[in-house]
Amino acid sequence: MIYLAVKIYFATALEAPAEVSHKSYLNDFVSTLFLTLTNPMTILAYIAVYAALGLSEIPVAYSHATALVAGIFFGSALWWLILSEGVTLFRKRVNVTVMTWINRTAGLLIFLFGLFAWATIFF
Repeated sequence: MIYLAVKIYFATALEAPAEVSHKSYLNDFVSTLFLTLTNPMTILAYIAVYAALGLSEIPVAYSHATALVAGIFFGSALWWLILSEGVTLFRKRVNVTVMTWINRTAGLLIFLFGLFAWATIFF
């Protein structure tokens, strides 16, 4: 974590973003959907939610499970919509100087988290 923080802190911001090419929006959606569904962290997150709510121990109706999955799906979709629109809103205002400061701030925060992790191991 500390190594990652140092790399991010000293990373140089790019002048122009890389060109993004895509076939269609439907193709982008389907590939992202399957990439997300097969992500191990997504699967582990669902398992953690089910275990935390105790759904593995009590008999639950299919309607309850469906509502839970739909809630997680729509909550995640709403989060990504807000995040994407926020990036679109501020995209024109972020230049190389701002990106450099974002890198330095993120690097410093990750470095502090790394130090905290080391401190919890030894103390």
